[in-house]
Amino acid sequence: MSQTEAPALPAHDDEHEPQPAQARWYDTPKVDLAVEPSGRWGWHGEYPTTYRWVALAAIFSLLIMNVGNHQGHVEDVWLDVVAAIIAIWLVIDVVSKRGRWKR
Repeated sequence: MSQTEAPALPAHDDEHEPQPAQARWYDTPKVDLAVEPSGRWGWHGEYPTTYRWVALAAIFSLLIMNVGNHQGHVEDVWLDVVAAIIAIWLVIDVVSKRGRWKR
């Protein structure tokens, strides 16, 4: 085989394709439970408080960018809209997780 030729693809084989009953995403954990037992009960590296602080920092950064020597104010509108979208997402996140059992 020369360097310019592409390797031949294998023939399509229906026998070895996973069937829906065999390949379910919830049957196979994404982490090895022997190494990381916390994966068994669902917690695996999610930090909602950190995400909220980062969202607040992003909102603050976007709003502070409004201060400046702008000639036109199109960028101010964009900054305000993006900050509002992040703020709405943050409020929805806080309200939806209020009252849940803390892990």
